[in-house]
Amino acid sequence: MVGTGEPHRSCIKEARYREYYPEVSDLLVPGGALEDIVQTYAERAGIYGDQEERQKLIGKSRRDWKLGHSMIEPTPAGRWVETRDKATD
Repeated sequence: MVGTGEPHRSCIKEARYREYYPEVSDLLVPGGALEDIVQTYAERAGIYGDQEERQKLIGKSRRDWKLGHSMIEPTPAGRWVETRDKATD
């Protein structure tokens, strides 16, 4: 689970989340900007071939946060992770 406080800022990260995303575990701290985390993940993961693919991931993530959609994505470790994003007031 990842909770957010201020708009698009993380406030809670479980250890399991760090296991799923070791490429950005150093960024999974309270107050981290979710867009920065996604941007860095796209760069470090090595599974998004070029800048255009990385920008598509970032844009999709941003839309999903706002609309509350789920997303299924591959990880460098060969796992598939489903995230469900839902904005709360």
